[in-house]
Amino acid sequence: LEFKKSTGVIKSALETACAFLNSDGGIILFGVTDDKRLVGQEVSDKTKREIAAEITKISPVPNIDVSYVPLQKENTCVIVLNVIAENDHKPYTCDGRAYLRNQSSTIRMPQQKYDQLITERGALSNNAWEMHCPAQFSVDDLDHEEIRRTAKIAVNVNRLDSSVLDESISD
Repeated sequence: LEFKKSTGVIKSALETACAFLNSDGGIILFGVTDDKRLVGQEVSDKTKREIAAEITKISPVPNIDVSYVPLQKENTCVIVLNVIAENDHKPYTCDGRAYLRNQSSTIRMPQQKYDQLITERGALSNNAWEMHCPAQFSVDDLDHEEIRRTAKIAVNVNRLDSSVLDESISD
């Protein structure tokens, strides 16, 4: 849960949304101070467009539900961003950078964590470059002739040295 006094800090709020997407989700409340006082915010069409424009800076397309809770104070609302994390889309980036939550702070995601999430996302997709084979498969289960044909093509286009043609399939 993150409190923001107003959408004047929308950029940092969306970095936090990105961090929530890269973890377990969360909620961002605009119109609430850090000490949890409801101050509300006036919401115009411009405010709504600004929020929508900032959300489009997150990639891949996030699942963020925006709602407006009216307060008794005339023309003010608490703006609620319900950030729903989807594991098969991580890592998310905001303006090209990935973020994480560290306690109650939003930090840039370390490269190692970013690489880990990219690998996990690739493993979930059908077009992953690499796949982990279950232990019950071995080199003997592979199509040896196809491997040899592929190696020959790679040698012919100078992608592999010709010495590969003399190696065993497991090598």
